[in-house]
Amino acid sequence: MWHTEVILQEIATHLPTLFRELKTISAALQSEQEKTVVQEVYARLDSISIDHGVLEKSTRLAVVPADIGWSDLGKWSAIYHILQFSHKDERGNVLSPNVLDRDSENSLLYSTGRTIATIGLKDTVVVDTEDALLICPQARTHEVGAIVQQLKDRGDATAHTPHTARRPWGTYTVLAEGPRFKVKRVVMRPGGRLSLRLHRQRSEHWVVVSGIATVIRGDEEFTLTTDQSTHIPQGTKHRLSNHEDVPLEIIEVQTDTYVGEDDIVRFEDVYARG
Repeated sequence: MWHTEVILQEIATHLPTLFRELKTISAALQSEQEKTVVQEVYARLDSISIDHGVLEKSTRLAVVPADIGWSDLGKWSAIYHILQFSHKDERGNVLSPNVLDRDSENSLLYSTGRTIATIGLKDTVVVDTEDALLICPQARTHEVGAIVQQLKDRGDATAHTPHTARRPWGTYTVLAEGPRFKVKRVVMRPGGRLSLRLHRQRSEHWVVVSGIATVIRGDEEFTLTTDQSTHIPQGTKHRLSNHEDVPLEIIEVQTDTYVGEDDIVRFEDVYARG
């Protein structure tokens, strides 16, 4: 435990390069460049734990004995052992509600979304998330880091790009993607807005699911309510805003030759705070 100013002072003392890079990130937080800056800076940082980089070198450290039931949840097998005390079934399994199982034993069977079915597993971990599916023996969950490194080595986006991306204005989730199209679920927080922008290589179609959208499209400004939609032609300046006190949810369909996230020309890198 530490005060923020103290740990930053210690990082500045023992990891000065990291401290300079943290200041670079700090300057970009809450802006449209936040994701880009974080990715660029993080990619060039040395990989070192706070233990080795700071705590083992600090002269300002105190150790206080405490019985707090600490467990380092660094692997899925550790999570199984923690959850088994409150969630274990009669066969020693820990199951999430959307798992259908027959005759498995001593296994962690977990899904964040879709229904999964398992039969006759023993001492196994199955973790199904929107980003990836993991299946392995409990005794080998410590090797997950090696799999992540394999993904990084082959340039797989799964290693660094989450299925649901968070932005200062809200979140977006990629629902489907293929040649010449991408479908997103966009949730904009109250008071949120995008920067004024255009796309050179794609068009977009927005359908309001809930809330009220304020739209700038070219020289027009108008609102859309539930079940209403609009088309944003390629090369047209536009902005989506939420001036209401409740979240705005839209489905966004992108079409054309290129639907990458870097096809954005921004004219105002501002957003509504609060």
